[in-house]
Amino acid sequence: MSDDFLQSNSQWDVSPEWADGPLIPPAVKRWALRGLVGLVVLVVLWVAIAAGVDAYREHQARAAAEAEAQARAEAAARRAAEAEAERRRLLQQREEIIQQIEVL
Repeated sequence: MSDDFLQSNSQWDVSPEWADGPLIPPAVKRWALRGLVGLVVLVVLWVAIAAGVDAYREHQARAAAEAEAQARAEAAARRAAEAEAERRRLLQQREEIIQQIEVL
């Protein structure tokens, strides 16, 4: 009875072209391989883009830090020049006051 059931049930039918062939058809294997290769390519691209973005951000941060350091150096040089000009002005005033005192 069980043999009759298996033979009569269409669920268990095996088509003749699949009976002696491979379990997974070559077309399905090619499709799966192409999909896997595509997935690997996408992952590699994703990693490359992420690395590029990180490198760009690092470059931008470094450039901003260098620009800030240069601006601070220029501001310090400007303050030093202003302080030197103020010192010379005060020395000039001191000389003028000394000359006025000598005149008196």
